[in-house]
Amino acid sequence: MVAAVDPDCVEYGCTHPHVSLDEWALMWMRGLEPREIARLCGVNSWRVDQAIAVRVRRDPTMPGRRLKRHLQPAPATLAQRQEFKQKLAEYRDWLQRHGREPREHGENRHERALYGWLSRQRAADRDATLELANAAALDAIGRWRRPALGHLKADHFDTRLEQFRRYVAAAGRLPTRRPGASEDERALAVWLQGLRAGDRAIWLTPEREAALTTVHPGWRGSSRP
Repeated sequence: MVAAVDPDCVEYGCTHPHVSLDEWALMWMRGLEPREIARLCGVNSWRVDQAIAVRVRRDPTMPGRRLKRHLQPAPATLAQRQEFKQKLAEYRDWLQRHGREPREHGENRHERALYGWLSRQRAADRDATLELANAAALDAIGRWRRPALGHLKADHFDTRLEQFRRYVAAAGRLPTRRPGASEDERALAVWLQGLRAGDRAIWLTPEREAALTTVHPGWRGSSRP
């Protein structure tokens, strides 16, 4: 079986199957210099430099969030390690019982508490303060890295908005999930449904609402697509 190539590598011309931009970016965010990353991973330092540049262009906030050597997080205490282990077990048990991720507005206090804990792990991961061992343990269990709706990336929204604009221009109507709809149409319909469900959330700014309304005034819909 051929190893998958990180799609971001294509942007700077590297198609080696063992290159992991996610790994390099994480190491850089933890304070390592490109030359140190290159030495540890056995690659040329210029590849690491270019890989980091790709990610920084996509997320200009990375340099400001990058840890300096004197700001490295202190090792977790015994109590903190035990608490993480307990929560990790609860998260694993939840997935096995329910087959889905915990929800912010879950039916019971336990589900909501698990969601809050995972949100804190995601925040720590974004700030590069989550221990690598903890991140690896979470990766082995579920899709915990899935961004919450409140952190919807602008580039993702803009991409979907352009797809929505092109679809409406060609079809003259909203996308649906009815039988016969193409995969792309169904994906757009699901995206719009998610926006409708969260149209009062902070991340759906007035500018984004106006952009959606410009494409199709009835984007909120009167019924489920």
